Amino acid sequence: MKKLVYILSVAIGLIMTGCAQWEEFDSLSPETWGPKAELTIEAPDTLKSDVLSFQLVTKNATHMGLLLSLAPVEVNYTALLQGNPEVTADVVGVDYSEVNPEGEDFSYNIPGVVAGEVYYIYVVVANEAGVQTTATHVVGAIDVEAPIITSTPQLTATENGRRVTLSFSENIIRDETMGAIEYATYLLNVETGEASLYTQGSDVTAVASGSKLTVTLPVVFDANSYYVVTLSFAEGAVTDLYGNKMAPVASSFDASTGDVTNGYWWLVEPAGNEEPTEFFADGDYVFNGVFTYDGKDYYEGDIPFSMSFVSDGYDMGNIFENAPFTGTRWELKGVAKAMFDGDEYPFPGFSYEYVSSEDGLTYKYITIIDPENGWIPCVGNAEMQDGSVFKVYLAAVTEEGEMYPYWDFVLADADHNVEAPVEDLLGHFSLEAAPCILIDQNEGTGQDPKWGIIVMFDSVTLSRGGAVEAASYKVYKEPLTLENVKMNLGKLSLEKDFLFNK
Repeated sequence: MKKLVYILSVAIGLIMTGCAQWEEFDSLSPETWGPKAELTIEAPDTLKSDVLSFQLVTKNATHMGLLLSLAPVEVNYTALLQGNPEVTADVVGVDYSEVNPEGEDFSYNIPGVVAGEVYYIYVVVANEAGVQTTATHVVGAIDVEAPIITSTPQLTATENGRRVTLSFSENIIRDETMGAIEYATYLLNVETGEASLYTQGSDVTAVASGSKLTVTLPVVFDANSYYVVTLSFAEGAVTDLYGNKMAPVASSFDASTGDVTNGYWWLVEPAGNEEPTEFFADGDYVFNGVFTYDGKDYYEGDIPFSMSFVSDGYDMGNIFENAPFTGTRWELKGVAKAMFDGDEYPFPGFSYEYVSSEDGLTYKYITIIDPENGWIPCVGNAEMQDGSVFKVYLAAVTEEGEMYPYWDFVLADADHNVEAPVEDLLGHFSLEAAPCILIDQNEGTGQDPKWGIIVMFDSVTLSRGGAVEAASYKVYKEPLTLENVKMNLGKLSLEKDFLFNK
């Protein structure tokens, strides 16, 4: 079959027509119709730019016709298939073509449209017997519904009671110019039942990501006490993507009864009563490492480091090609001090969820990489045995000499169960390469990097935990120079082919 696909020129209202006109068929009995033509329109609900992109997916169809209009129109689908549609002033483009009955995808990218305008897509397909299937999609309809909170009134906090995440009915926007988000915290006396105001204010950090809002309070709670925290929202504390403002929500706490009578709240319990709800949080962590010395002797040691929350909603497309998800950015530090007694350089890590195409399970990862400063993360510096001082970097090296400029961990328990309780999870190194700490032996010379390994790990896992006393570390007496190393400095492939380094 010959396929004729035309890009519609909406900007000038051009009417496109093609050949391979469809002919009307005589009436046939239903049992002779054959497979029904299938049709799907994949298009956005709203326009956010001057390009309208959509796809038509067909199956069991031999002919297709499309009409685009600025207003609802009465479509003669038979005439549209024949290339003779009834054209009105609102019609801005038409297309028709033969279609492969085994299935085809038609992609349209139409420039010159107006964001906020409403466009109507009418499509018809016909099978070999001439039986038609139609579909319509409206693009750009204005949203007039304000976002509302869909979370239950009692929230669950993380970060020692300082952070909560609320869900909304649609994607939202939040910035500092919008309505205030106010908090009030009350100290509870569990023996007398009395409550007293502890802190209040509006100096929160609030970050929107999709339909979720993460709110962090600038409050330090005593680890041995109970608190009640309430959140209140001024009108327009968040808006949807079209500027519709959320309604105000005033939360109130009755100190005499200990009840929150309106709004959103959570309970902060003493640290010993809290169960971890998320693996990644502000606090102390440990790299548990088995590493080599001079390539033959093996040692073990715990490398303590800390993680601090930076922001939610990080576009992981900055790291992975075409990543359709966001992540959380963290600041890590402590490695150089623990291992080399050197100066610390904070370095970034990004936690996120990834749905495997192999088993459909959701895996949680953290990728330690620096996309803004040459990809390979610098964690501090170390003094070599000859007294020279070099910056130290995290990377992973394969036996073939290829270097990954990052560390990558996937969460699972000791049996590799990714759905295990949070308290049983560990971060398993997920690259089929040896995790290493390296220096650039040409540092400061202006020459290309000459990478040398000063620590090569046989294995590294990541675990939660308080600060630990670092073991004494041995490194290569002389850096193990990597010859002809291949390091790809650019966005990573989104496909994660191996989940655990076994």
